[in-house]
Amino acid sequence: MSNRNCVARMAGVGLLVMSLTGCWTTQEGDKHGVLVKVAKEGSLWGTYEGELIRGGLADASGANGSAFHFTFGQLKSSLVKKAQESLSQNKPVVLKYHCEKFVAPWRGETNCFADSLEVMK
Repeated sequence: MSNRNCVARMAGVGLLVMSLTGCWTTQEGDKHGVLVKVAKEGSLWGTYEGELIRGGLADASGANGSAFHFTFGQLKSSLVKKAQESLSQNKPVVLKYHCEKFVAPWRGETNCFADSLEVMK
């Protein structure tokens, strides 16, 4: 196989993979809990990641609770600022999210993405 054919096939596969990312939503909904992490992570592409603890919220320790990991995105948006505020005040939130089947590596460490965040009073 010539180098030209190999490059063409690799480009075709790359385009196919990129076209599938963001197209297949496998889950969406709301989750209620307390944010315990909002951080920019990643060695090549920095994305804002979050962790929500559901259950065991009396002292925000997360004991007997379950964790939900998700991505805010690459930019420090108003959503990230609202999450950091909620985290510093230890207030419960309602997170609207969706999960995708195929995710490009630069979109985050998880396949679930935050759509909106409501801080509870």
